[in-house]
Amino acid sequence: MAKLNKEEALAKVTEGKGEFHVSTIEEHESFLTNLKDTDIFKEQIDGRVREIYQRIDSDVSGITGEEKASDEKTYDYVKRQLSQLSDNAKALTDKKADLEKAVNDKSGSETIELLKSQVENLKKKYDTYKEESDLKYGELEKSGVQMRIMNEFDRSITGLKFKDATIIPEDVRNAMINNSKTELAKQADYVDGKLVFRDSEGKIMYNDQAQLITAKDILSEKLKSVIDQGRKIEGVDIKDEIKKDDGGKIVVNINLPDSVKTNADLTAHLMSLGMKRDSDEYRAAYAKYIDKVKKVT
Repeated sequence: MAKLNKEEALAKVTEGKGEFHVSTIEEHESFLTNLKDTDIFKEQIDGRVREIYQRIDSDVSGITGEEKASDEKTYDYVKRQLSQLSDNAKALTDKKADLEKAVNDKSGSETIELLKSQVENLKKKYDTYKEESDLKYGELEKSGVQMRIMNEFDRSITGLKFKDATIIPEDVRNAMINNSKTELAKQADYVDGKLVFRDSEGKIMYNDQAQLITAKDILSEKLKSVIDQGRKIEGVDIKDEIKKDDGGKIVVNINLPDSVKTNADLTAHLMSLGMKRDSDEYRAAYAKYIDKVKKVT
């Protein structure tokens, strides 16, 4: 994460326009902590929680055909439905075992033949019911996992700055976000309680540091065309974008975000990448990109 020392912060404030709010890291963290206790924040979270539970209720009702009681909690509702599926399956299993035992104990009568027929019919009903029960249980379990994955994506968006609506309309941006989450969720899974993503061969994906690819990593990469790369809250890691060639000449290769429109914006952006104004890297980058922005005195 790129941070500014006192000299760099004063330079950035001097070059900028409008009013500035300066705070320490501790004050900023305190602000974020207090934000969670505001009514607006709580209303948004409560609304999201209600939406999740309503979707779970709807999925369970669609699968089992039984509505949730008005005074029943979602957790109790799902637990009750799964318990009914289990009890029904056990009852059929016990009945099937009793009839099979009766057939095996006797032979040679019309009664036994009738019992055999009943056993076969019951076995068919049991197999059909078990197949349907397993499918319903699997759908319920999958629905819960999908909800957890979508929640991870929603949390991962926090801290990202998207391009201005004049560049990419908000409805287009939201459609891209929703489509990306739906598509990436197909690659997601939970292993030992941890969210993982798999490639086309089904292998778990890791980053360059041999760490699990996170929801934020994969969603940010998918949405990079709508993210303002120069305005990420965490700062920007330039890595190998600025380096020296074999002859010692500084080679600059920076993707300027759309928000960099003037020479002042360019200066602020280069300094946000960790460059000092009197450094060779800064001078090389400024010289290369100054003609691409509007000069404002």
